[in-house]
Amino acid sequence: MATAAHLEQLMRTLATDATQSNRFALYRALMAAELVVPLLPGNPERPGGLPLADDLAQEEGSTAAAPLFAVFTDDVGLSRWRDGGGPRARVYGYLLFPLLAEAKCAALKINPKGHVGGLLYGHEVETIAGATRKVGAQG
Repeated sequence: MATAAHLEQLMRTLATDATQSNRFALYRALMAAELVVPLLPGNPERPGGLPLADDLAQEEGSTAAAPLFAVFTDDVGLSRWRDGGGPRARVYGYLLFPLLAEAKCAALKINPKGHVGGLLYGHEVETIAGATRKVGAQG
């Protein structure tokens, strides 16, 4: 499993050396990582359960046609984004990315308002989701 520190190092590397191999290394790490996903206020925390797309909190500027989501590498990042953190789910990337793709995610912010973060566009979310489906099909 990729740790928060490992993900942050990969994002730093990608920021200074945006090669395809560095990008794919981040994608692979995101698939393996347990990510912190903010839920809408009033939703219960789901320690082991996969949230529904309707449970996910959306980023400012999100629309029904182009939803923007956020994920965090740890609880501290979530607390920076939303005072007190609020309800959340911990979800492995290989489960989360297909959910985001099905929700037609236009962009995914990683650690918004954090010290180290990133942005994946919808086509990148779909690429990662496709990779998880391919790996899952190979079993």
